[in-house]
Amino acid sequence: MVVQVLPSPEQKKPGLSAEYINARVESALDERSYCGIERYAAAKVLVEGLRRAGKNLTRPQLINALESMSDFDLGGLVASYSDKEHRGSKFVKVTLIGAKGKVIE
Repeated sequence: MVVQVLPSPEQKKPGLSAEYINARVESALDERSYCGIERYAAAKVLVEGLRRAGKNLTRPQLINALESMSDFDLGGLVASYSDKEHRGSKFVKVTLIGAKGKVIE
């Protein structure tokens, strides 16, 4: 068994995983990975933080925008931040891996 903190990069149901898969196909990058979906989610959070920070970006504006992000839906995965909480998500999923390496969710 393993504990996941993000949805599977192979999960095809609507949400973050499907969006990640579509982005990979559109960019001709076929290999999917847990590291890849983590980077994808982090990029979505950063882009939203930049959008919320507004024009004439400064470091304090970006920090404030990120730390005031509450219940930001990444596609079924919700991220929330504050000046005291930088973990983002509380998503945890236990996954069983079978004898031949097959994932049993």
